[in-house]
Amino acid sequence: MTDESSAYSYSRVGPKGQIVISKRLREKYSIQPGKQVEQIETRGGVLIKPAPLLEDWKRLSDKVGRKWPKKVSSVEAIRENREK
Repeated sequence: MTDESSAYSYSRVGPKGQIVISKRLREKYSIQPGKQVEQIETRGGVLIKPAPLLEDWKRLSDKVGRKWPKKVSSVEAIRENREK
């Protein structure tokens, strides 16, 4: 029995260092032509994963901004948090 989440796929590295990500994985992780991916060096090799979208960062920024104390600098907020 193969667990689809840990299935292996193989590619060859082209002359310019390019690899082809299997169709199944591209569809599963919404990796489309032109979309950026992260290359993360690990002890076992290189992890390739979809890069966070600008919209994800904006959503996070909005969420943090709503909860951030008004008229308090980030340095002041960190100091106050450490004192608690």
